[in-house]
Order: sequence, then structure tokens, then C-alpha cells
Amino acid sequence: MSNPYTCPCCLSNNITSGLCIDEVPAHSVRLHTSKASAIAEPLGELNLVGCETCGFVFNASYDPTLHRYDSSYESTQSFSQTFNAFNKVLARSILEATVADGPVVEIGCGNGELLSLFAELGARSVVGFDPAFSPEHAAFIPNSFKKVLAHYFSPKDLTEPASAIVSKMTLEHVADPLAFLKDIARAIPVDHDTRVFIQVPNAQHVFGAQSIGDLLYEHCNYFTAQSLDRAFSLAGLQTLEMETAFDDQYLHAVARLANPTDPKPKTVTQGDLAAFQSFASQVRENARLWREWISQKTAAGHRLAFWGGASKAVGFLSLTGSGKHFRCAIDINPRKSGSYLPATGIEIVSPDAASHMAITDILVCNPIYMGEIQGIADQSGISAVLHPMGATPPKSRG
Repeated sequence: MSNPYTCPCCLSNNITSGLCIDEVPAHSVRLHTSKASAIAEPLGELNLVGCETCGFVFNASYDPTLHRYDSSYESTQSFSQTFNAFNKVLARSILEATVADGPVVEIGCGNGELLSLFAELGARSVVGFDPAFSPEHAAFIPNSFKKVLAHYFSPKDLTEPASAIVSKMTLEHVADPLAFLKDIARAIPVDHDTRVFIQVPNAQHVFGAQSIGDLLYEHCNYFTAQSLDRAFSLAGLQTLEMETAFDDQYLHAVARLANPTDPKPKTVTQGDLAAFQSFASQVRENARLWREWISQKTAAGHRLAFWGGASKAVGFLSLTGSGKHFRCAIDINPRKSGSYLPATGIEIVSPDAASHMAITDILVCNPIYMGEIQGIADQSGISAVLHPMGATPPKSRG
């Protein structure tokens, strides 16, 4: 019997199975203003497999028709001081690495937070593309030098060659990543030194750290440095730099249009998919350990909450099925207050509201924010114990 799956990057049928999870919410950060709407969130199958030809990991059961990226898609992280500091350093580093003249173009720009930073730091002009762009929440007032087009990117939409093409936390959502990267390559004239900057979740970190909250239906693609380098090459791009950032959670890649003399990526080795296969074999047991820890806490009278009403909470709940044990999800984004997590219907509340709920234990969805969260909790009068979301619960860590 032939393998039914085809790698969307290299088109190989040399696919190895990994992990399958049923009934995963199609969206993790869509705003649901009623509990009934949240519980009715469409569900899909997360069927992660790996390509033994190019090392790419993807959801073989992904159905893009389940998604609707529009202004109700609330993915901003701009209410966090920690994230804003990171974003400003990123914007500066991109501009410093840009050598050509022209606009800075961002594909998947959200509401323009990064574009706004580019403009503040001296970019001549900025152009963004995002079907989920909300003019009401735009990070800047559009003019002839700063604009966002609320639709998907097409090379024909550019009126002049770009100095830089940036795509941050978007490629992991794209059903056909190779076509996406080829569109970027087609947007670059052969005589223009446009730099391409791509940021994606670092799959090596997800798999190596056994990150239980990072399995999301929206993320149909899981790139390691090696598989992203190979995808660039297949799309006609040449990798110039590849590094990790944000405590190894992100991959940052810089590329340019390739030429025939550029070196080709190394061939796939047996170890390329080893971390993925180890993760796939262990993650269900880790989920069981978390369920046991959560049940013991609630049985002892503890009142649990998440800190972070977003994707990691949704991913954690999809895998552990522990939604009934959580009183709320706390989030500093005021636009999320009074909305509900998809599938479970857990209410998202502000820190001030949470201070009146007698929460005893808070599961911090992204431990990189622990210091910032502790400060906000102290200011809000929240005395709960903060527990970082890791591969396994606190008592199970060695």
C-alpha cells in the first residue's frame, strides 16, 4: 500500500508517522464573546508526520477551510513589555541588515506593530499584508508611506522592489509553504538585493523541550533550522543567517534570492527527525502526568487558572483534556477580557478581575514571561503560586 501523504515542501512520499490528536480547535486566538460560541468552535485532526527526504514536519490532515482569518483573530502580544522590548530589537536588527532601497514589506503583519517600529526607526516606507488586519486596532495611522492591505500577499501588489520582505510567525500557518516562499522569491527582481527575513516557531525547541502547549491546528508546519534551510533552497532562496531567539522559541532566518553558484543544503540524516519522533512517543505520557497533577490539586481544594488566554493554553487543553479544572485564563490584553477560550469555554479575565477569584495556582503558559507576570500579579493583589508550563508538572521534574 502506497503512502497517502505528500510533503508540501519537497513533494516526497517518503513520510514517517508521528502523532495524531483528534478534535483540536481550529482556532486558538479567535475572540469568542459567548461561551456557547467558544464551545461550538470547529474541530480538526492534528496528524503530525515527518518527511524523511527533507526533514519537514507537518499536519497531514490539515484542512484550511476550517480557518477564517479576519479582524476577530486576536494574536497581538503588544501588551507585554517583555515582548515589545524583543520586537524593537528585532526591528532594529532587520533594518541594520537591509542593504537595498525600497519599502519594507511585511507579510502577515497583524495590526502593524512591527511595521510601526520600522517607520519609527527610519524606514522610508512600509507596506503590510494581513487579512486579519483591524483598522480599529492599527498600530499607526495609514498614509502614503505607511499602509496595510487587508488581504493575502501577492507579488503583483508591490509597485516597486522591496528593500526587505519580512514574514513573522506566518509561515507555520500556510497550507502550501513552498508556494508562499516562491511568491516571495518572485517578488524580488534578479538585480535587486532584497533581504528576506522569516521568523517561525522553532520546532527543534518544541520537540526537544517536549513543549506540550505548542501543538496547534493553526500550525500546520513545524520547521527546524535544517528543514527551513531546505525549503528556502527549493523556493529559490539562499540562507544567509539562521539563529534562534526568544529563549530558543523562535527561528530567525535571513535569505536572499539564490544564484546557481550558491551551496546546496546538506542532505537529510537519520537524526533530523529524531527529536520529533522522541516527542511523539512521549507527549501522551506527559499529558497524563499533567492530568494527574491537576486532578490532585483540585481534589485538595486548589483553584487553578492559566496566565495567558491564547494559543498555549488551548494547545495544553487539547492534549490534556483538563478544561473542567480551570476557573479562568488571565490575560493582560484588555480586548480579550470577557471572551472565552475555544472548545472549552473557559473565560478570559483581566488580572484585576482574577484578584477577586481566590485563585491559588496559576499555570504560566510561556515561562519567558514569569518575571513580568509576577510583577503584575503582585500589583493586582494576586497571591497564587506561579507554575511554569513545562514538559511535565512540577512534581514530575527531575
